Amino acid sequence: MKKNFSKNQAGYVALVSAILVSGVMMALAVSVSRAAFWGRFDALARENKILAQEIAKGCADQALLKIAKNEEPVVWEMCSDLQINADNDPVYEIIARADWKNSFAQLRIVADRTGGKIKILQWEES
Repeated sequence: MKKNFSKNQAGYVALVSAILVSGVMMALAVSVSRAAFWGRFDALARENKILAQEIAKGCADQALLKIAKNEEPVVWEMCSDLQINADNDPVYEIIARADWKNSFAQLRIVADRTGGKIKILQWEES
């Protein structure tokens, strides 16, 4: 059985195919652009975390230097917290916290100061 199409229905299949293909392509473009958009913020968060870690390292290094010189450590304004515990006299525990643009880092260092030299027993990020 042969169907006769009028001229009004001649481009229906082509039009529907074009609409479907353009819809699929638009959905693909939106999903790829969203991934790239959020990937940028992930990269910024990672960079801020690295900066917070480096600031905490700087605070800890400054505290170790002051302990080696037998001086009172001065807390930088970039360090959100610096604690030095000297419960066991030659062994010091240093906890340095840093905050950079809502990224946080905390270091815990255990150091032994005997004979005027500092030996780091433990260095961990928590």
